[in-house]
Amino acid sequence: MVTVFGIALMTALSVFGFTIEKDIHQLVQKATDYTISQTGQVAGAEVGVATLMVDRGQGNTLSFDVEVEKDMTVFEALQQMATASGLKLQTKKYDFGVLVEGIGDLIGGQDNKYWLFYVNGEMALNSVDTQIVSPGDKIEFRFEESSF
Repeated sequence: MVTVFGIALMTALSVFGFTIEKDIHQLVQKATDYTISQTGQVAGAEVGVATLMVDRGQGNTLSFDVEVEKDMTVFEALQQMATASGLKLQTKKYDFGVLVEGIGDLIGGQDNKYWLFYVNGEMALNSVDTQIVSPGDKIEFRFEESSF
């Protein structure tokens, strides 16, 4: 009788345990599906491409496609481009964020020109390390006179 009771108990527990495990798996899957469908992005996963342009002036423009990842900043996109192209970056960290001082051989202050950046045609109001890139963005770094 103890053996029959033990077998019945083990069977019941394994069935019950399987049901709990199955329910937990379904809940986790639903939560994952919901999170992905709400954000459209998976952490660290590529979500698209943005275009990064470096306008050196006088019609000398370089253009790169950059793989965009979730929460990627313009600074990270610029570093990706610099690594791929071999262009040297000069940056400086300030209280407000990172400032691009030089790209290649053009350094801010030459001929009263500086590196300014634009996202989708609009001058950015954030620093390069806080401006988030979205798929399809057109990011432009222009070496031009500043009105500031």
